Amino acid sequence: MQGLNWNGFSEKALNSKFQISTVQFTIPKTGLYLIKLRSKTNGDMATANFNVNGAYYYEEVPISLSWIDCKIPADGNEYASMTCCNNFGVDDPMLFIHGNSSFRIVGFDDDGPQLKLNQYNLSNWDSFISQKYFVETSKISVCNYSSSNPVSKCNIIARLFEGTNQTLPKASKEMKETTSISSLLTTDENIEIPNIIYRGEYFTINAKDKIKTIQVFNLCGNKVCRTVGNGNIFTSSASALNLTKPGLYIINVETTKDVYSNKVVVK
Repeated sequence: MQGLNWNGFSEKALNSKFQISTVQFTIPKTGLYLIKLRSKTNGDMATANFNVNGAYYYEEVPISLSWIDCKIPADGNEYASMTCCNNFGVDDPMLFIHGNSSFRIVGFDDDGPQLKLNQYNLSNWDSFISQKYFVETSKISVCNYSSSNPVSKCNIIARLFEGTNQTLPKASKEMKETTSISSLLTTDENIEIPNIIYRGEYFTINAKDKIKTIQVFNLCGNKVCRTVGNGNIFTSSASALNLTKPGLYIINVETTKDVYSNKVVVK
């Protein structure tokens, strides 16, 4: 994946309103290849006729470009990047990581490994990439799996260091300096925090000690809500804690004895 790549920018054809791009290359060995065709400007959508060696022809294929800046270092460490669908079972994003000033694709995934999808409470159609990089990355882009349905929405979590577990305060500090979320604290027998919360429904947090505060963070480490507890049981609706969009969040519960955190997927 971090080896050979080809690119070809389009130019306006003579006496025509159309743009034409031609790329000639030799496939190094037999296998399954993905050819990515995109528009030039971020956020633009268009259509294109696509001819592959005269053997495959696609007419008026929707194309687009949706990317963000993201620098992942080539420092010998392994970093994870993933999507988080806004609508589980509907959105089906494909994730691309760009290096070499965005001209080279250095990472790609469609549907991530089930073990990792379960670990981060992601959709079965979310993408997940974990690897070491040979060149520093520059951008991350996404597109929908089906070109006939190009509009889709997801969150992107990137530059997640695949190392040892960290406490939430340390993870929050690092998240301010990067575009990633670090590994989270797990809960224990002293507290029950749900793993899944459904929008529009109520949920309960139970603790052996008195609950002082409840805080909710998104995957960028930004606090989306803070509220005060009252007793050992806290019951709330998802909307009351600003959990109005599907995705992965951190719920941080402070009791009179300790601080607990859990990753929670909102559906």
